[in-house]
Amino acid sequence: MLIFVASTIESHMGGIARSTPALARAVAEIIGDQERVLLLAPRCYRSALPENSGKLELHLSGSASAVEADFERLTGDGKAVRYVYQSGIWHPLNHMVAAACKKKQIPLMIAPRSMLDDWALKSERFSNWFFLALRHQTIAAGGNSIHATSQLEAQHIRNALGRSCPPVFVSPNGIEVPPHLRGAEDDLPLAPPADNNDSKERILLFLSRMCRKKAVHELIQVFHELNVPGWKLRIAGDGDSNYVKYCQRLTLSLNTGGRVQFLGPISEQGKWAVYHQADLFVQPSYCESFGLSIAEALAAGVPVLTTTSTPWAEFAAPEPVNRGLHIYEPGRNHLRTALNQLLEHPPPKGDRCWVRKTFTWQRAARELLEHWQREVQ
Repeated sequence: MLIFVASTIESHMGGIARSTPALARAVAEIIGDQERVLLLAPRCYRSALPENSGKLELHLSGSASAVEADFERLTGDGKAVRYVYQSGIWHPLNHMVAAACKKKQIPLMIAPRSMLDDWALKSERFSNWFFLALRHQTIAAGGNSIHATSQLEAQHIRNALGRSCPPVFVSPNGIEVPPHLRGAEDDLPLAPPADNNDSKERILLFLSRMCRKKAVHELIQVFHELNVPGWKLRIAGDGDSNYVKYCQRLTLSLNTGGRVQFLGPISEQGKWAVYHQADLFVQPSYCESFGLSIAEALAAGVPVLTTTSTPWAEFAAPEPVNRGLHIYEPGRNHLRTALNQLLEHPPPKGDRCWVRKTFTWQRAARELLEHWQREVQ
């Protein structure tokens, strides 16, 4: 039996809520009827669970304490469990799972999902003694290995944990393009071809969970200051409610004249239509472990502007290969320079074929199962 534990599946939590269920479902599809694959998580009002769970067994409980009770019941003495995979380290549920795995001698893989990156550890919320203690307790309690989704995240993890760091397994996330949006051939673009008509209204898109490390407020300010004719900024997604309100108030104070639009939360199906309408995608983050929305934008053929603080500098190809990636150093001044260049001279659509073939959940699931097999041997 393989058990995946997610501390949250709330859709507004972004990648952490989407990636663990998607990975668990892909593992279940590969294993088929050979072994049970379970996902345990607290039930929520608006979840990020896939519409079709396939062979994945869902165990959704009303609270974290109920998830804990389910975990104890399902694992029993631990002998029937081959591996446990859990996402997150800050939630008390994470510590409970780690402690239970250690007691029952169940192999455990922990996926921090950005929670050990430099930005998180420097933030006021996660720098206090409680969270620092919880971090070390969770890792020390039973973590046999850690899953990082990029070399950049792996380095952050090693820096944070030092000599106490367990082995780090690096394997990127996957994405899933809805079947009805896939072209008949791999090289068919999802996004419309570039339009050289200067009168065409162009769309600059940010679509992700909104929080301070994403630097949406800097994006709004820079876009307003540049004031390049013919462009509108669309901001899609929810997140930290206080930060969302701050960005909305900032937009009103700048009197952008309707050039900045907030679309709010977007459904899994609806977001692909939003990508399809965009001419340029921007993710000005100060830290990302992977960046699912970056991969999705590239899969839609939309050129992406993002920072060296995301792992996508690892995946950018040298010229003349056009993968649609444009990378700059994080910070408001660097954003101004890079964004001005791309707004004045819109880049061509990138090749979406490579990202759709490289970053699949099936590939991620195979790599995870192969890693677990090597550990057992």
